[in-house]
Amino acid sequence: MDKIYSFGYLFTLILGPLSSGICLSIFGAYSDLFMETRKIGKDSAHYAAIITTMIPIGAFVSSILFPFFCKWGKRIGLIISGILAILGASASAFLSDPVSTESSAIYMFYLGRFLLGMSVGLYISITPSYLVEIAPNGYESIFGSCYQLSITVGVAFSSIIGIYISNELASMKEKIHTVQFVSIIPCIAPGLQILFLIFNYTYDSPANYYREGNTKKAQEALNLIYSDDTIASKKLKELKPIGPVTPGDPSHNKSFYSAYKIAVWVGIGLPIIQQLTGINIVTMYSPMVFSSQGEFGKVLIVLLNITNTISSLLSVFAVNNFGRRTLMLFGCLGCGLTLFACSFFYPSGITKGQMSMKDLLFICSIFGYIMIYQLSHGPITWLYLAEVLPDNWVGIGSAMSSLFSIAISYTTPILFTVIGNLIFSLYGIFMFLSGFFLWVFMKESKGKRRQDLQNEYLVHSKTD
Repeated sequence: MDKIYSFGYLFTLILGPLSSGICLSIFGAYSDLFMETRKIGKDSAHYAAIITTMIPIGAFVSSILFPFFCKWGKRIGLIISGILAILGASASAFLSDPVSTESSAIYMFYLGRFLLGMSVGLYISITPSYLVEIAPNGYESIFGSCYQLSITVGVAFSSIIGIYISNELASMKEKIHTVQFVSIIPCIAPGLQILFLIFNYTYDSPANYYREGNTKKAQEALNLIYSDDTIASKKLKELKPIGPVTPGDPSHNKSFYSAYKIAVWVGIGLPIIQQLTGINIVTMYSPMVFSSQGEFGKVLIVLLNITNTISSLLSVFAVNNFGRRTLMLFGCLGCGLTLFACSFFYPSGITKGQMSMKDLLFICSIFGYIMIYQLSHGPITWLYLAEVLPDNWVGIGSAMSSLFSIAISYTTPILFTVIGNLIFSLYGIFMFLSGFFLWVFMKESKGKRRQDLQNEYLVHSKTD
């Protein structure tokens, strides 16, 4: 019976990331409609740069503010995330107008993407650790991996709408109405989550109560989740966090780093490494190549999203069976090799409707890269952070991820014009270097209590 309650909370917590995945995909395609009405203007590149980076900028801002949200608890943080998601989706879909050339029209789209970014930043900082904290014994890996899975499902669902938006036969009015209709979903999903957190689950995260020294409240929250006092009491004993400081305490970061600096290096390094996997260039340039294949290109995009979703689903079980460190090393090696393959087989030019063997090998490399990424870097990054770092440091990791996302979004188009397809090789080199870093410093967390992992990093830090 305890698992039924926990899986109910799992469903509630992934509603937010699910809506984020839908928004990231659907409004990414929606931004193309804004660019269609501004291709002639000299500021078109300026518009594109701002549209691209507003979400990571918003995520960075909310990650910086995350320590302040810690003082109110994760439950309140999730409610705020849901409100930001609803406001962002509404501003992007209903208050902006791609047809209008007025500045105010695109400013509302900027605002909507910024609010969505803030929502994404909070969800990243809160949801994975919350899922791990409420997971039944033995289900921590599965629960933690569901964060990435929910985003992937949202992206795959809305990518189909994105194909329709790019359809030249559909009128601008039809495209706008389609986006507005689909945008109801990312408004409803966080809305349901907010209602559930307000009226049903009125307690904060059990781990937050425990860190504050309020074991009574932590026990009550666990009793509500598990419905079995024996199991709840056992789970309470496993909540001892790394670092003996209350969330939001300004001395927390300094004291934790001094004792567990290797854990901090790995924890902060993983979100940076995730950005250096080259996922942004793959998602940016592969559709450009696919689209040159006409109708078959649209089929390829759909198949790529199906592959993305299936791989993410398989990762839920892979993480639980093979371990975090093993899969991350596999991810660095596999992503590195497929990126080099993408660089070597990148088409110099594709004739519409014709495909050479080199084009086919490039497509296979892209599909292989996506599978490997979703089995390693995609789900493990935020799961491992939730397992090894306290909340304040998770927020810092999220902020670093957003910073690198902003930098990569700006520099990738420039680098591509300078070095062309060699940009894939550049990120391949990053992957091999990242693999060496993780091989030296990262500890395996599969099957270990948090206290055991803490002790391993403490010993490693002292001998460093």
